[in-house]
Amino acid sequence: MHRSARLALPSTALPSLVLTFLLVAATGGCASAEHPGSSSASLSTNSDADQAPLSMGSGPDDADESAPPPPGPASQDAASTAAAVAVALQTMTAFARPTVDAGTWFVELEPLLTPAARTAFYGTDPDEVPAHAVTGPGRPETTPSAYLATVTVPTDVGDYRLLLSREDGAAGWLVETITPPDGVR
Repeated sequence: MHRSARLALPSTALPSLVLTFLLVAATGGCASAEHPGSSSASLSTNSDADQAPLSMGSGPDDADESAPPPPGPASQDAASTAAAVAVALQTMTAFARPTVDAGTWFVELEPLLTPAARTAFYGTDPDEVPAHAVTGPGRPETTPSAYLATVTVPTDVGDYRLLLSREDGAAGWLVETITPPDGVR
């Protein structure tokens, strides 16, 4: 017959076992093996760099130092105006193509539009667009903001007006609205 052994501890040993257990649990219960030549008196091998306080990034001085600086403000100069006119012409050229299938038409037009304009033109049948061709250069209009541009683009059914916008000086122009000539729908 096999009997199971039972360890009997004196009642005074229980508090020290609990204390030992708590100390082991609090320190993570990890013991490190000593490396040859190291002193057993040293309990920590962390360097001063390991002891640096952790930052949660919530204060004004905790900005990510690797982040690029914010883009500068937009300007209303000749280069900016030329860029707006170029995007307007590219947009109208992609827009006025009634013989292209709807999928191709939207895929090519989509990157030129703001999110709101993408939603507005999604599902459009290009055969329903009245204009079939751009017939001349775009003409910029004067706008009160460096973040908006209005460009008139002549087509075979009249002049379309395109409103473009940008978020900052580094952002490219995107088309907000495409307005057909009066009387054309």
